[in-house]
Amino acid sequence: MRSNMLKGLLLLTGITVTVYLPAQKVQPNFASISTKVVNQSLQVRPGETVLITGTPAEIPLMEALYVEVSKAGGKPYVQLILPEAQKKALMETSNDYLKMPSTFDLIQARSVDCIINTGSTQNPQLYADVPEEKLAASRSGSYVLQDAMTLPRFRMVSIGQTGGIPTETFAKFKNASYEDMLNMFWKSVDADYDKLRMDGESIRDRFAGNTEVKMTTPQGTNLTFRLSKVPPRVNSGLSFNNNPSPTA
Repeated sequence: MRSNMLKGLLLLTGITVTVYLPAQKVQPNFASISTKVVNQSLQVRPGETVLITGTPAEIPLMEALYVEVSKAGGKPYVQLILPEAQKKALMETSNDYLKMPSTFDLIQARSVDCIINTGSTQNPQLYADVPEEKLAASRSGSYVLQDAMTLPRFRMVSIGQTGGIPTETFAKFKNASYEDMLNMFWKSVDADYDKLRMDGESIRDRFAGNTEVKMTTPQGTNLTFRLSKVPPRVNSGLSFNNNPSPTA
């Protein structure tokens, strides 16, 4: 009876109750993603050495990649990145030591067949207070490695682009919804790479060199430009001749 009376009052007063639920964070399928990265993007072969890097936040993904590399016959090795410790070391190490190149990094770059980077930016402002002379010293110590990386002998996949895998602090830094950014990211990484490549090639075929392109929108955009003769590059998460180091 009480329930019926309350229902009648709600109808009479015309009350509309709307409940807004926050976006739910997607639980990524690391097994599916690892299968695509290892077997499609890198095409890991038996006996190849595969280096997997990331911060402690990426350990579940790194574990899945480790298993998949082993299943493909590869030899997986994990390198853990510790951003807070790296920053502390940078601040407390003399500039003379920071300028010394890391021979291990150079040997490692020449020894591995594949690299999978899974890092993320946990704190975009982490290095904001580091003196420029410290950063300059650290950069000078990495020049040898950077030169070696220009002629890579390995295949590499980086999961994520600017900022790596989205984090809550990075989303806040970009004034974006963390849940929306993360959901979009994992859906993209777990996409159908073959279909993505075919769609990309279909679009690429329409962009021949010296073609004039005009872009308009209902909002008033009206741009006209001519394409260069540089062949368009399709980044679909697959390792092909035109894309030796894909970004998933």
